[in-house]
Amino acid sequence: RSQTGDVTGPWRQEVEPLWAEDGGYGMVFRTFDGRLMLTFHRPNNTPQERPVFVEMEEAGDDIRIKT
Repeated sequence: RSQTGDVTGPWRQEVEPLWAEDGGYGMVFRTFDGRLMLTFHRPNNTPQERPVFVEMEEAGDDIRIKT
């Protein structure tokens, strides 16, 4: 998490990951219609990797997987 809200940081590591299962190279972004998404690839086995998109939600200063 950027402590200043700026892409240049400084950055601090959260205690809990957004996604704790198999996956790699994650990124959080907003869709054109404003939804917050997490994308990453899984599984971590070449050549089986496929993109995954998970909808997120804001909860105060945090984000979490939308249930």
